[in-house]
Amino acid sequence: MTGNEWLKPSKRRYSNLHKAVEKIMTKSFLIKSLTLACSFCLLTILNVGCGGGGPKGPSGTVSGTVTYQGQPVTEGVVNIFNTQSSEGGQGQIKSDGSYQISTPSSQVPVGEYDVYVVPPTVTTPDSADGPGGEEYKVVENIPDKYRSSSTSGLKVTVNEGSNPFNISMDE
Repeated sequence: MTGNEWLKPSKRRYSNLHKAVEKIMTKSFLIKSLTLACSFCLLTILNVGCGGGGPKGPSGTVSGTVTYQGQPVTEGVVNIFNTQSSEGGQGQIKSDGSYQISTPSSQVPVGEYDVYVVPPTVTTPDSADGPGGEEYKVVENIPDKYRSSSTSGLKVTVNEGSNPFNISMDE
């Protein structure tokens, strides 16, 4: 080569250079993408794995039966709510009248809770008046008085361990 010929781009040099840059860029992009994806997965796993856990202090379980005029209530939901800590839970009433309160951690923190019982909800269809929604099913065996924590008069004190709490409703 004479003079500045080596500076002139040739098709072969350009093609080889282009392939090398493309190979480096592709590998670099692939490595960065995989690193980012793995980091995201790891953070997601750690976030889920380190969530909530359980109550921070002592806790217990709450379960029992619900009756109306001596007969088991066969459907509905028992709700508990602690006005001091704003914690609570709920339990579906089974066909035999039994229930067990569940919370995100399955344990109920120790404390005093207001208790109320509500009927199951039913989904209403859309109508000409507007979209459907959910409303309480009409039931006779859960009096209105017991459907609100402010009027039920029911309270449960949760201690460590098992806390049986039977609910007997009369008019």
